[in-house]
Amino acid sequence: MDFYRMLSEGYDEIFPYSPDAGSLVKSFAPSGGLILDVGSATGQYVKRYSRSGYKAYGLEYVPELVHFRENTAVGDMTDLPFSPVFDVVSCMGNTLAHCRNYTHAENIVRGFYDVLKPQGTAVVQILNYHRILTVKPASLPEIRTEHYVFRRNYEYIKNHISFKGVLKGGRQSRTSTVTLYPLTPRELLDAAMAAGFSFIEYMGSFKGAGFDMAEDFMLVAVLKK
Repeated sequence: MDFYRMLSEGYDEIFPYSPDAGSLVKSFAPSGGLILDVGSATGQYVKRYSRSGYKAYGLEYVPELVHFRENTAVGDMTDLPFSPVFDVVSCMGNTLAHCRNYTHAENIVRGFYDVLKPQGTAVVQILNYHRILTVKPASLPEIRTEHYVFRRNYEYIKNHISFKGVLKGGRQSRTSTVTLYPLTPRELLDAAMAAGFSFIEYMGSFKGAGFDMAEDFMLVAVLKK
């Protein structure tokens, strides 16, 4: 995707590692357990899990994003190139919203289920698209870092969102667009139940707070096999 090729150089500065997200994922894995990060981007989570003693693997769709290549495959989250061996599958950074439609999302979530061990856990983080589709903001909050300004604009087209990113770094300004499917909390619940997950918990943050569908910016779903 050209959108993420544009972000590849400054990705870790724009979207830094979240200790809360990492701690939540690790809390579901035994010591030395196996973790798969779907949509692993530059590999900053895979690298940190590995250094913490876990057997961590990554899957990333955009080759140019892959900076940490150890145990990382380039591929599509619809077709996970792994056997059912993982204690935890994580899919963060709004990755699941890059599905084509609900049916595609259901297939992806079923794939998470299939590669988990018995009693394994999937941790999925997307934006709260119930709130977004209700309010229909024209943009998301601007991200400013030491070297970059990242503007995120939304255009609503039928059942999808056209996400236009404008990245400014130094004297350069680059623009690219990607199409998102606004998967709602209800749809994610339906997909998880169809996949066979036996326990589903929603949170509004990585710190474990309850989920307010009308107010929370993000949705963190914990799906237990």
